[in-house]
Amino acid sequence: MKTEEYYSTTNDSIKKGKIWFPVIVAYIICFGYIFFGRGFAGLHLPGMPIYIGEILIFISFIYFFDDFFKKRINWFQKLIMFVIIGFSFLFAKDVILGKHELTYIFRDFATAYYIIFLCLFAGVRGVTIFKKIIEVLSKYHFLIALSLLIHTSLGPFLSSFLQIGDDYYGIFYMPEGSVPPLAVFLIIILLEKMDRTKITWLEFISIGISFIAIILTHYRGALIGAMVALAYYIIFVSKGRIRVLSKLAIGLCIIAIPTVIYLPSIRDYQEKIFVNSEYKIVQLYSMHMLRAKFKSLIDPEGIEYKGDTGAGRIMWWKSVVEDNNESIETFLFGKGFGQNLGESINYGKVTVRGAHNAWVNIYGWAGLSGIILYALAIIGTFCFMLKARKLFNSAEHFNAKYACNTGLVYLMAVLVSSMFDNSLSSPATAIPLYIYLGCAVSMVFYSSTLNIQR
Repeated sequence: MKTEEYYSTTNDSIKKGKIWFPVIVAYIICFGYIFFGRGFAGLHLPGMPIYIGEILIFISFIYFFDDFFKKRINWFQKLIMFVIIGFSFLFAKDVILGKHELTYIFRDFATAYYIIFLCLFAGVRGVTIFKKIIEVLSKYHFLIALSLLIHTSLGPFLSSFLQIGDDYYGIFYMPEGSVPPLAVFLIIILLEKMDRTKITWLEFISIGISFIAIILTHYRGALIGAMVALAYYIIFVSKGRIRVLSKLAIGLCIIAIPTVIYLPSIRDYQEKIFVNSEYKIVQLYSMHMLRAKFKSLIDPEGIEYKGDTGAGRIMWWKSVVEDNNESIETFLFGKGFGQNLGESINYGKVTVRGAHNAWVNIYGWAGLSGIILYALAIIGTFCFMLKARKLFNSAEHFNAKYACNTGLVYLMAVLVSSMFDNSLSSPATAIPLYIYLGCAVSMVFYSSTLNIQR
């Protein structure tokens, strides 16, 4: 069977009887990881470190089995497979040497194996999944925007609200640093529709609410990431189109500007709710946890919070790099997955294992070889989409251009943000990002008649 015939047959089979998987993935991404956030990602089998993400990987392997083992994969998937195999060798080395606990090795290795989603979803079936994700986001944009605002403004409270099982966080909790990239992503999803449809007033409101979620965050790295991604979109993607700027301005004026002017600062607002009113809710929630969370939010000082300031982060990164440079082995292969990078500065929070920088984390765990593999996957994806979008025009290849534009902005927001946090080690950020990027790559390969070369 020729490749073109196989793709045609595959798409027909999806339409006839395999739509269940795209629907499940779309709702897991939109309402699981984006709407609920970190709490949803933390759900796992009782007594076992098998989370939603690992279950989704297993189901995805089953769904994409035919594509992979009948050699119907594109060159981009082969590149990502090379990256995954490379990281697998590093993982095997760490397991064999046994320098760290196996549980911690698996936990840190998740930063690398989440990239499997990028490989799986970049195949021909990713086209249908992409369309379903956009359909769900477009239909429930207001609810998702509202959830992002709630995560930003009520974070200290939600972190301990409705805890399920032995997970430390509540089921409806998203770290504030993860909100701005998602808010930018939702804004661009709505703005990019302008080439085909008019933006409704409810979509304007969702854009405004998303702006509020970005503005109210106190995570500087995430805020920088959101602003850089929006600036990139306005200057290079939309090329300063009056229509884009006007839609952004209207959404901002309707919701964001009045909110910023009339509401007190976010810290005053949170203090009013979580400090002055904590005695009213102590019957349901831990007073100690609320105070600890709020203290870490407004007073990042002392030994427990030494890595939460800008100077503290830079000191941390330098320390990790210097530790790795002590020998040629650690320079090339790192300290191994399972190494707590907080030990380099005696960081007080034992639950935080990364150095709040995706690239420093990879260097600390996997050395120069890990950096090269990670760059092949992440920077390679960015360059691929950057090059691909130049081949399409909005009229003839709307879906492919839409996929490139939204994927690029989403990836840029996360990439910049991940220079200051551990978001790419978190399933709540990494899994929706890699699945969406994989599906976007699929749109580039299979939704147009153009031949995408390397």
